[in-house]
Amino acid sequence: MNHWSFGKIFGKISYRDFLKMADSFYNVLYLQYPEEDLRVSVIFYKEIPHSVSAPEDGILEWVERENKGKELARITKTKGLPYFPQELFDSAVNVYLFVETKGGSIACIEAKGLLPRHIVFSVWTEKGTQVQSLCTGKYRPSPLLFYRGNGEEHLHACSLS
Repeated sequence: MNHWSFGKIFGKISYRDFLKMADSFYNVLYLQYPEEDLRVSVIFYKEIPHSVSAPEDGILEWVERENKGKELARITKTKGLPYFPQELFDSAVNVYLFVETKGGSIACIEAKGLLPRHIVFSVWTEKGTQVQSLCTGKYRPSPLLFYRGNGEEHLHACSLS
């Protein structure tokens, strides 16, 4: 699994920042998976979602139910990024963007949440190293506006079981 992040030097991650980085991320993934129909889901949370790193029996189902109840909205689109209004982004406490193939989720972006100046990227496939290399190199956001994070930031509540 590959994780990396960027922190905004001044201010919080904005709607425009999120869209720009999500577009770059999607395009890099599309280059790596040209034969796949990439499905993108954006989930807006009204409360901070939770995850568990080492789940015990039944805990994943409970976390999933809890997080479902915290959803403000979910927008999904195949082939391209779904449109959503700035008001929805601004009213959300936490925002996730998931990219899936027919085989399941392959990558995500998380913004806002506990560290609103950060945006965290994750890729769970063997192509994660190439995606990370492109997103932190050729397609990196402006170093005048964003610094490279350590990739270990959590923007949601994460429990270690």
